Amino acid sequence: MPLLRLYSVYHLNLAFSSIEVSERGNVIKRAYWPLLALARKPYAKIAIEANGYTLEEINRIDPAFIVELKELVASSKVEFIGSGYAQVIGPLVPAEVTMRNLLIGNEVYAALLGQHPTVAYVDEQTFSMGLVPLYAEAGYDGMIMEWNNAARYQKEWDGEWRYRVVLGQGTNGQTLPILWNDSISFQRFQRYAHAEATLEEHQAFLESHKGKGRVMALYGNDAEIFDFRPGRYRTEAALDELHEWERIDALYRVLAEDTDIEQVFPSALINDARGAGSMPAVSLVTPEQPVVVKKQEKYNLSRWALTGRDSITINTACYRIYDALMRNGERADQSLWKDLCYAWDSDFRTHITADRFAAYRAFLRDLGERAGAVVPNFEHTVPAGTRPRPFAIENNRFTIETPKVIVRFNVRRGLALEELIFPEVSDRPLVGTVPHGYFDHIPFNADFYAGNTVIDVPAVTRITDLEPAEGVEVLDGAEGVVHVIGRVCMENGIVTKHITIDGTDGSVTLAYAFDLRQGTPARFHTGLLTFNPEAFDRKSLFYACHNGGRERERFSLAASASIECNPVSLHVSCSTILGNTTGCLLVGDAHKHLRIETDLAELATLPFVAFTDTGPTYFLRSAFSLAEFDDTTRLREGAELPDFRFRMTLRAARTV
Repeated sequence: MPLLRLYSVYHLNLAFSSIEVSERGNVIKRAYWPLLALARKPYAKIAIEANGYTLEEINRIDPAFIVELKELVASSKVEFIGSGYAQVIGPLVPAEVTMRNLLIGNEVYAALLGQHPTVAYVDEQTFSMGLVPLYAEAGYDGMIMEWNNAARYQKEWDGEWRYRVVLGQGTNGQTLPILWNDSISFQRFQRYAHAEATLEEHQAFLESHKGKGRVMALYGNDAEIFDFRPGRYRTEAALDELHEWERIDALYRVLAEDTDIEQVFPSALINDARGAGSMPAVSLVTPEQPVVVKKQEKYNLSRWALTGRDSITINTACYRIYDALMRNGERADQSLWKDLCYAWDSDFRTHITADRFAAYRAFLRDLGERAGAVVPNFEHTVPAGTRPRPFAIENNRFTIETPKVIVRFNVRRGLALEELIFPEVSDRPLVGTVPHGYFDHIPFNADFYAGNTVIDVPAVTRITDLEPAEGVEVLDGAEGVVHVIGRVCMENGIVTKHITIDGTDGSVTLAYAFDLRQGTPARFHTGLLTFNPEAFDRKSLFYACHNGGRERERFSLAASASIECNPVSLHVSCSTILGNTTGCLLVGDAHKHLRIETDLAELATLPFVAFTDTGPTYFLRSAFSLAEFDDTTRLREGAELPDFRFRMTLRAARTV
């Protein structure tokens, strides 16, 4: 048996964010045709992955390429790997969208290549447990996913699993074989191809990974970066006089002569592991990393949700279109689903060019009109028939009490929730203010509030709404409903707060209208909730939400020491975020939990959960992010933030 079995997957993506439409023919000529030429060589075993949209575009521009690819696939000189119709981030979209994306992709593969693949390359190497049942239902027998970040928090994993096919666990007991990609390996490959490393150096790297029966990815990333430059970064390697595909060809020639190395198609590796029955069952996710994302820490869900040119706004529009199609059910025009998958492509959310983004905006508006998408009414007006309710402010605080909900407000701190009690569930506040001095732990030597907003502008300032509330009104509405209204003048504008306490159904709704002047980049968090450590059982703490699947994913905090939500660097503000694709986040213990509800068709804001075990007690907090910044952010200082309208509803319930 060889000491190292290598596979290669080249990812083709004509929707590549920073490539203009006019350059696509050049990409096919310089990057794609040489790949097919390499695949015809007897010493190279190549797998090619492309989504359905890319194949349709290639067929429109250069149909001869599709003819050639189809022939190579039919003659087993190339293995084709699938991914869906568009490059959609599964943990960021509803399960129905991912399912449609995979099935429409299969239809395009069948039409253009005469087959549909059995191995899937997970889009942007972004994985959640909820995706496993969807890929299995779409007919995939295995998935390609990156090892490096998946292994990061897995203290119990055997290091040798890096070189084996494993059985990835999903929700609902579903499993699928996982063939590991490796970002270090493919980045080393790129350096060699770009003449930043010698052939001997790359051989030495591969030599260090040899071992009996080991499996490894030689390459598993973009094809467009060879003999072409997408233009994303100033650090991109310059084109060398020696063509990069010639350097790649030379590497495959040398590998073919190494008797310790065997080149294999991905499906063969998965089938061999299945036949041997030796795949260890593993969960790729942890409470610290509920969604696994590729490469460096700057690649987290916020990259496609909360940065870019204006990702939160376009994601909100996509959710409105999705809601319209779901309302129409089987009556919905099926072509609209295809267009929605395209609209949710990740490339519109990163380094998209100005011209392409303008065209995309027009496409999205037209798609919304065709689908009958509804724009919610953002005016949080006071219902007719309300009447003033007497209230007394004592020590800057007042309390609204109903049979099912009790809320104590801090007027001096912008109507922050001092205490939020659901008497039918617990006689202690579930969330509220945890005062300075509660934690005997220096990093938490501060007051921690609930219901507030924090905006961080890098190297400039921190802005909060913890200022005195003005014009506070308390009104009685429908039976059992109380409205609390006030304005808070922040350093960069005004936030109007409308808090509805429903004593009949036991809910509290926080509706905030922001009118801000602050330019970006900014880190914009609101709806912060500090959980009362004395109200929950430490040993059974959990949080749960949907991350793109049909089933809710639950993460135990019992063994966690810390979930950090701090900036990655001065240039990347977010390290982790949740997909929360149904707009329902649960935080609680074995006895009770708080249900936090948002409507992504109103605003596609995403939550995170921060946690630290301080020894005698713990710190637990959730919040929603409206904006983050990273290398994809295009709004710069002086560009106004959107007029965000944020709303969340809180309910308590027994945990079952």
